[in-house]
Amino acid sequence: MLIAAFCVVVGSTTGAATPNFTVLLVVRALQGAWLGLSPLGISPTRDVLPAERVGNGVGLVSSSLGIGAPSGYRSRGRSLRAAAGGDSARATQSSRSFLVLVLESPIQAPGRFDWVGAGGLAIGPVCFLITLIEGRRM
Repeated sequence: MLIAAFCVVVGSTTGAATPNFTVLLVVRALQGAWLGLSPLGISPTRDVLPAERVGNGVGLVSSSLGIGAPSGYRSRGRSLRAAAGGDSARATQSSRSFLVLVLESPIQAPGRFDWVGAGGLAIGPVCFLITLIEGRRM
């Protein structure tokens, strides 16, 4: 969770002072790490909470991570740089909260990172959006 939040902080802070649109696009991709926080926050609820409180815990975690997420709808009427600056403040505060409040799960399951799946999740939506945007020109 801290690594994902750190990526969002770096992306948001850099995005607030970016010199051009290309760099802004890259830092917005860094901000996409926030999407991984929701499942990372939800998954340990079964380990930490009693069975009768898991449903409420999942709801609370998913709603609170969604509220703190960097989001484009807040940028209406403002520049993308201003929106990124606001996202930086929210992501920094969330990172502090993770450090202080989130405990490591007592159950440690061995696992590995799925590089192929991560690549598919990164490349697939980009290809879909390019098709939607550029489809009429082709």
